[in-house]
Amino acid sequence: MVRINYAINLIMIVALIGALGSRSERATAGVVYGFNDNAASEAQQVSETFYRYMQAYEKKDMETLSKSFASDEKLTAFWPDPSNPFRIEGWKEMRKGLEGYLPAIGSMAINIRQPMVQVYGSLAIVTCHWAFSGVVGGKPQIGSGRGTYVFEKRDGGWVMVHLHESAMPVAAK
Repeated sequence: MVRINYAINLIMIVALIGALGSRSERATAGVVYGFNDNAASEAQQVSETFYRYMQAYEKKDMETLSKSFASDEKLTAFWPDPSNPFRIEGWKEMRKGLEGYLPAIGSMAINIRQPMVQVYGSLAIVTCHWAFSGVVGGKPQIGSGRGTYVFEKRDGGWVMVHLHESAMPVAAK
């Protein structure tokens, strides 16, 4: 039973990490531009920020990940890890989690599907479906789910202020 719980927890952690990186499809596919050129430009900037964020996971690039998130206590997140069902609050807690997860990743392949960017003034939302396969802790892992990422424009650039990822439910046999 302990081994099963460990495996499930590890899959969920890997799924979270995997959801955030992708070689397969650039996030610009579903940009919602709005009614003017400025909105289109902002949506493109958010899309590029999200793409860099995803690539940082793939490369285990903590420096780029650090620049992707708001660096204050307003940052919040929900990860699809049943062993950690509570909200992550603040950059310090997020960084601690990332520093614990990234070294365990041996390899990963991520598929981001149906990405969409919506811009609402100084806030933007990116939504997508994700699928992950890779090696974590020396063991093959797979997972899939949905993600919502909220960005805020600060000092002329976009940073993530909230993310919510959920694993797809496993069908009963």
